[in-house]
Amino acid sequence: MHVTISTMNTWDVAQRWAQSVAKEESTRKQWEQMHGWMADYDAKGNFVPKKRIFENTSRFSDTIPNTRGHDYGWRLQNDLGQEIATLQTRFNSQHKKRRSNVILGSD
Repeated sequence: MHVTISTMNTWDVAQRWAQSVAKEESTRKQWEQMHGWMADYDAKGNFVPKKRIFENTSRFSDTIPNTRGHDYGWRLQNDLGQEIATLQTRFNSQHKKRRSNVILGSD
C-alpha cells in the first residue's frame, strides 16, 4: 500500500522528515570519510587546503544588506500587500501561453 503525505497525520510526517534528515546527515558523513579527500584538490590536481569555518560565524554579510524577502508573506494582510498580489497575478496571467478557442481542422 502506497502512503501519501495527505493520508498521514502530522506526527508521521514529522517522523519521516526526521528520518530523512538523519539519513542525509549519515550519508554526508559517509561521503566525507570515503571521498572527502577529493575536495582538497582543484580541477588540475593541485592541493588546495580547505578554509577553516568557525562554528559561531553568521551566514549574513556585514557589507551586503540582507534582503527582506522573508517579510513578504505577512504583509499580504494589508491593502498594499493585496495590491501587490493582484498585480503579480495580472502580470503572470498576461504572459501565460494562451490556447486558441478556435478548433482547427476540417470536417
